[in-house]
Amino acid sequence: MITKTNIKEPVIEINQEKMSVYEMSRWFCLLDALDLITKKATALNLDLVKEHKWVKPIALQKYIEERINSVVVDVEKEHLDGKI
Repeated sequence: MITKTNIKEPVIEINQEKMSVYEMSRWFCLLDALDLITKKATALNLDLVKEHKWVKPIALQKYIEERINSVVVDVEKEHLDGKI
């Protein structure tokens, strides 16, 4: 798990919006989790709009915590390569 320290964290600026690499990585993890949920719901023929039982915030948090380290590395690499 990544912890905050006194070290200045890299900041990514897109369209005049600034976001830290860590913050952007957490957003990407959340979007990835929601994409997986949508694909699974489609495969099971569930309507996510009508059925709200699928919402499990702790499961989403666990998914993000498991993925965050590798996503931070990927985001930093993409930023250094000029792709973000």
